[in-house]
Amino acid sequence: MGPAALIGLITGGVNQAMTTGFGLDTLWGNSVAAIVLGAVNVVMASRTGFPQHVFALMGITGALLPGIAVVSGILLQMGGASGTDQFLTAATVSVALGTGSAFGAFVAEHIGAAWQRRQ
Repeated sequence: MGPAALIGLITGGVNQAMTTGFGLDTLWGNSVAAIVLGAVNVVMASRTGFPQHVFALMGITGALLPGIAVVSGILLQMGGASGTDQFLTAATVSVALGTGSAFGAFVAEHIGAAWQRRQ
């Protein structure tokens, strides 16, 4: 329970900081949060013994999925308007989440390996 809450707080906090604090749009805010999520996954997995994928899933589903864009697109479609822009945004954010979390983990693993070689 504790690691899940922590990863959700970190991911959601970074996302909120990027979108409200720095004024980034949803795509970029989620992308940055996903990169941080990937890096934090590596650290938390090494300290807890849980696989990195578990933390990635917790962070993405708990704080980053583009649910509002999907609901907006559905409502627009039901009202007779086009929800294509909202669905494209949701799809783009979803791709950015996977790519960002993988990239963050990649960077963190390489930094960790370089640090261990120096020790």
